[in-house]
Amino acid sequence: MTFGSTFGRTFSPTFQPKSRAVENAQSWKPTDITGCAVWIDFSDANTLFTDAGSTKVANNDDLIYQANDKSGNGKNAVMANSSYRPSYKTNAQNGLSAGYSGTNKLLVHDYPLGIATDFTVFAAAKYTTLGNYYGLFGGNWSAYTFHASSNGTCYAGTNENDRIATSSGFVTVNTSMIITLKKSGTSSGNLSLYNSGGTAVVNTGKTAPSPSSAAVAIMSYMNAPANNLIGYLYEYIVYDNALSDTDRGNVETYLNNKWSIY
Repeated sequence: MTFGSTFGRTFSPTFQPKSRAVENAQSWKPTDITGCAVWIDFSDANTLFTDAGSTKVANNDDLIYQANDKSGNGKNAVMANSSYRPSYKTNAQNGLSAGYSGTNKLLVHDYPLGIATDFTVFAAAKYTTLGNYYGLFGGNWSAYTFHASSNGTCYAGTNENDRIATSSGFVTVNTSMIITLKKSGTSSGNLSLYNSGGTAVVNTGKTAPSPSSAAVAIMSYMNAPANNLIGYLYEYIVYDNALSDTDRGNVETYLNNKWSIY
């Protein structure tokens, strides 16, 4: 369901569009699609902890030690070092809470793909500052990665030579977005990158290699505090396969309806 179909009706005086939109978005879950390998949801305070899984966040600016994986696969995102923990922010986007990463903040989870060679990664997020190597997610070049540069050019892939490099302005500051990165097969042009469901940027003429293994950071890439996102991460979802356009659209619609991205 999209906002257009929801808001085309006449509402009673007591109807609350924002809460209903969130409710409708949450009736469909990312785990309804086969292959959900990681699902970190910063709107769900029941899955966010100030310690190793016993004390839930309660207040704005609480530091997040652990964000539990809602996929059921136990790939919880963790930061044991208190100096590097991101913050819990209430009412950050569409009335929902989010994770906020200032300087040198990130969480890390175990490699989720196993023997899978294909993947699809989604991140609903917002940069509040752009800079070179500011990453949304990624391990080293044995995993999947995404990071931006100061002019909004973005780089995504599984190695440096065969990655996608966008034009400048692919991302902009203070603009919520849904970034989708998909690897499909081993032929030329097998890597696709989308911003909020737009036209794919494809590494045409290149063949991105299959990832093998690496711990993966969120709100950063290469597991390096210096390469972190400055801004908000709303939700992060990984599948261990290349989703069809229909399933990719279902996930993007879920994220858009829930977070009011575009």
